[in-house]
Amino acid sequence: AFLDHLTRGRAILGVGPSSLTTDIKLFGLPPEAHRPIMDESLDIIVKLLESPEPFDYEGKYWKLRNVRLQLRSYQQPRLPLAIASAGSPHAMELAGKYGMILFSMAGKPVSGKHPLAEHWPLVEASAARHGVTVSRKDWRVVTFVYLAETRERAWADAEAAIRRDMHYFITIGIKGVYEAYPGQPVSELTPRSAAQVRRWIIGTPDDAIAAIERFQEETGEFGGLMLTTHEWVEPAKVRRSLELFARYVMPHFRGHTLDLQDEWRRTQAASAAGRLPVLGQPAPHGSHDGRNNLSFT
Repeated sequence: AFLDHLTRGRAILGVGPSSLTTDIKLFGLPPEAHRPIMDESLDIIVKLLESPEPFDYEGKYWKLRNVRLQLRSYQQPRLPLAIASAGSPHAMELAGKYGMILFSMAGKPVSGKHPLAEHWPLVEASAARHGVTVSRKDWRVVTFVYLAETRERAWADAEAAIRRDMHYFITIGIKGVYEAYPGQPVSELTPRSAAQVRRWIIGTPDDAIAAIERFQEETGEFGGLMLTTHEWVEPAKVRRSLELFARYVMPHFRGHTLDLQDEWRRTQAASAAGRLPVLGQPAPHGSHDGRNNLSFT
């Protein structure tokens, strides 16, 4: 809540039970307990953010007496909450219950998880059960994006570091996220095969536009795209990638280039039909409209 005041209402609180088995081991938690613990914690957090009066809480993992926030959030009725999901129905249930922003991993789900297109319908079903109103504008699709002037250049910049990270995550037991099918041999897992499974966008601005349009077609509608960062490329090249994204990809989806694209199509059609003036020559016969004909030299 204090951070929400410092940022004048630009804070978002993200929650999750942790997907790393090494973290669960570090804290000495039984694997089956990490989600129930988060559920209780989230219930307490929401009550603290929304309740103007002190309250008691007694659960399996937490017991609180006469608690309240000294400073309520800048955004009202509370600062936004967000939860990430790789297809777990548990995350969608919580997103609907509390009206949270949902960050959906774009990649192919592992066995037993829901594909991307099913995420928001599950949120809406949960919201209906809990009497909560949700909006697709609060749905974010999440993936890695790295852009360069050519697809070959983008892969040359990122491929070695992706291979390094894949080795690390496979070593600690997170292999399934890279597999095209369950039990796929490690020898078949490469940075480029992983990019297909995880649906990373590595290439040119045109590649990014095409990939995002596929996400739109698949989901029907979502509110935004969240770009992840993995330190796979040096900072200067990351900044260049973001510049390419801002200059060419964002205007496409905000409609800023529609008139420009339409005029280019008209110009191409006029050129093919011979209707464009030729420099240094009079306008085509029959084009006089009562005004002075101009030639260009």
